[in-house]
Amino acid sequence: MAAESSLPSGFGTRPWLVQGTRGERQTFMDSSDGSLHATIVPGMQGKTCLGCIHNGDWLLMLDESTSDCFLLHLSDDDDDPSKKIPLPPLHEPLESIQTCASLGVSPAQPDCAVVVSIVRVEEYTVERFLIHCRPGDQHWTKLESPKLCFPSLMISHRGQIYSFGASDSLFMIGDDNGTVQARRIGTLGGAKEEHDRSAMYYVVESCGDLFLVVTEQFGDFAEEGVLTGIMVYRLDLESMMWRRVHSIGSDHAFLVSGHYGYSVTMGQGAGGLVPQGNCVYLVLSSCDCERLYSVCLDDMTISFCQILPHPTEPCCRAF
Repeated sequence: MAAESSLPSGFGTRPWLVQGTRGERQTFMDSSDGSLHATIVPGMQGKTCLGCIHNGDWLLMLDESTSDCFLLHLSDDDDDPSKKIPLPPLHEPLESIQTCASLGVSPAQPDCAVVVSIVRVEEYTVERFLIHCRPGDQHWTKLESPKLCFPSLMISHRGQIYSFGASDSLFMIGDDNGTVQARRIGTLGGAKEEHDRSAMYYVVESCGDLFLVVTEQFGDFAEEGVLTGIMVYRLDLESMMWRRVHSIGSDHAFLVSGHYGYSVTMGQGAGGLVPQGNCVYLVLSSCDCERLYSVCLDDMTISFCQILPHPTEPCCRAF
């Protein structure tokens, strides 16, 4: 007999914010009305959520006590063995793990590869690199690649992974005859505005295009500031140019949290906390709560509301 669903009603039909903790219950926030649901998800109990891949369908999970690592697909059937894909043990310190992305059509396919960005900070040095594996591998392998200065800025797109480096360098990570390799494509052009305040960068895929969302914040810490401005750029891969845009479409909105950003159609997210298109919705921590900022690209107005009573770490939440 199938186990009773552990997920809230309506999960999977519209955007949800998942706050993953190592406790017994996880918090799910419904974007349609802002309601919070404390839910038991057996695959997440006692584990740390490192990030999400494949447009948020799969979570990269880690058991810090054993270094066991796996992909988890949140579904109604807790007994479905295909919802959990074992990966090699991951021995990197939690604070060194930045973000992740996947190669291939789906993590459920045997040719899928998972790529994780690592940033090791020592007393006087910072080491940045990528590691990768496939389901069934015995260990993670360091990716031999050109120097990547900002490995956390990477995203899956058309079966490849695009990574953005210093001086507007663009790298592509792909599968070459069974070997995961990275190569530098070139240098991106197009003028981007200078920022007087702390800036954060997010990459979003929407309708076959790549967008860069740049936020300005007032405050000393990147994750504890007040959002003061936002700019959106679309990447033209043919001309290798960034072009600022003031519309992402009245039928689409961007949802951004931590290192991850997603595009949703208004049919999925209309109403509630995501009421209109051509907007960017951004989750940020304040000193005493979790906020959802809304930036309307039509007139650049900014508003926010409280969505969680306590601030959280960016790595533990995802749409």
